[in-house]
Amino acid sequence: MFGLAWLRAALLVATTASCLSCYPKPTLTPVTPTAEPLANYSIGEVKTASPGSVMIERVEDILTLPGFVLSQELPLEGARPPLPGGLWPARILYGGPCGGTYVLTNPSFYNEVLGIVVDENGAISCQKPVVQIRGSKTGRTFATKLAVGSTVFTPKTYFAGETPDSLRWQLLYSGRAGNEIVLDYREFTEMGYGSTARPAFYQQVKYDLSTGRTITFKETQIEVLDATNSMISFRVLRDEKKARRVPDLWEAPTDGALAR
Repeated sequence: MFGLAWLRAALLVATTASCLSCYPKPTLTPVTPTAEPLANYSIGEVKTASPGSVMIERVEDILTLPGFVLSQELPLEGARPPLPGGLWPARILYGGPCGGTYVLTNPSFYNEVLGIVVDENGAISCQKPVVQIRGSKTGRTFATKLAVGSTVFTPKTYFAGETPDSLRWQLLYSGRAGNEIVLDYREFTEMGYGSTARPAFYQQVKYDLSTGRTITFKETQIEVLDATNSMISFRVLRDEKKARRVPDLWEAPTDGALAR
């Protein structure tokens, strides 16, 4: 009897020791990038531009993910806190006890072995929002001293790649002569800094305002509210592409950002 009890106790100790590295593993589902048109305007928004500056800018068929910027300090218990700043893509949908929407990762934060669980607005979802997402200790969590619901991340669209049809184009204001306004159109085939307008896709277009103040360009209907040699005021009335407005649309996507 003594020998059997001792054996059971030894097995219990061994099982407990082996499970010290066992953690409840959350469901981690990759997020598929979407191809959607992005623009620097909203339907009905009044905008102005001076000669030589961009009136309308749109990026089409570019792959994006939800992204976030860490906008404040995130104190952690048992792990090195991430530095504020940097873009954190939402490449993973989270399913687990923390109850959040995404797991955000960044190469500077434990080489993306650890991620931070947030809701769709970038707020902390639970008291232990940091989770290990790969390795032998997948599922291990770390706590923060911040209150649940603290918004530490700010949403920002993340550039995830291009498609064969990716296109960035701009419509610039060039001034007015009599009743006629002059606009310059240019296209870009590359998405980063150093992109150059394709000569074959650079053109100048003119519209006679005496025949109407609503003009159409690339399936985009624009109402000209006022136009002089020093400025134009306008708004987009209709956009067949249904582009989503991204504040401060463009930046070279070296870190995945789409912003100025």
